[in-house]
Amino acid sequence: MSSTTGLVLVTGATGFIGSHIVSQLLAKDIRVRAVVRSLSKVRAIFPNAGSQLEVVEIPTLLDDHTEALKGVSAVIHTAVPGFHNGASNEDTLKGAYEGTLNIVNQAISLGIKKIIVTGSYVNLFDTDFNEAYGDRVITEKEFGSIELADIKPQEQDAFFIYQAAKTVADKRLLQIARENPDIDLTVLLPSMVLGPLVPNFPYPSDISQLGTNSFVYGLIAGGPDGPNTYPSLSVGHVVDVRDVAKAHVLALDAPPVAGRHKRMIISSAIFKWKDAAEVIRTAHPELASRLPSSDAVPPVQKDAVLDTSFTSEVLGLKEYIPWDEMVLAAIEVCLEHERRFKH
Repeated sequence: MSSTTGLVLVTGATGFIGSHIVSQLLAKDIRVRAVVRSLSKVRAIFPNAGSQLEVVEIPTLLDDHTEALKGVSAVIHTAVPGFHNGASNEDTLKGAYEGTLNIVNQAISLGIKKIIVTGSYVNLFDTDFNEAYGDRVITEKEFGSIELADIKPQEQDAFFIYQAAKTVADKRLLQIARENPDIDLTVLLPSMVLGPLVPNFPYPSDISQLGTNSFVYGLIAGGPDGPNTYPSLSVGHVVDVRDVAKAHVLALDAPPVAGRHKRMIISSAIFKWKDAAEVIRTAHPELASRLPSSDAVPPVQKDAVLDTSFTSEVLGLKEYIPWDEMVLAAIEVCLEHERRFKH
């Protein structure tokens, strides 16, 4: 999409992924309308955007976005509350499910034909993640079996609610796409996202609010079993935030695919915590004493093969940033947090 084709609305523009999307759109001279909860935050991140960046303050995803959507040629919806940013289970469900459908339906009602939604690769699996291990190839056609009636925010843990809400929203989006064949609806499913922050991104005081980068911090801060142990997180599939943002930007120009729902896996590699620790040890020998000890046992990580051929075919996304680069970028973010907050 060139600067002459219209205005792109981006929700979650001050988030980890959203800020990279906005940065890449601005770099391509595409006009952006950012929907945010804080006007000052987005202007601080993009101080030189000028008139190329419009900013609209809307408190929640459940609010009326009609005015913000007027005059827009495409929507990129990436905002979502969740366990990674301190949201309650109730807010996660409302935002990830009801909020997503609210924005998509309002966009459709205004005649917007190009809609891109940030999903998650967790939508591909049941909540036990049994299929995420082993040799079976996972394609973009997979869905977890969870349904809306199965979600009980008061009884289930935060990650379960996040996965369930994202999955049921994804299923409903498929129905919406079938009901509205004239709408070009894309759902992108990134795996665990690591990488740098955009310049000027404000650091939260709580390192856990750095999102998925904070999981890498566990390699030098210690896992649940104490210092010099591995993080307990069993995710093995990763992708750099810059590639995730690139996929969203490429999706703006990707035409509809006859007979196929544009649902695409965005993942570049399978990594192991032990290998990540060695990458950090080599790049930062001064951190050696803080890394897991030689007798520490890493968790078994998800390693099923993810088929990204449809992504490559539709978006032309074939080359990704190597996993070791994103791990080092993530640890740099965490070290900068230590420097700023003296912990």
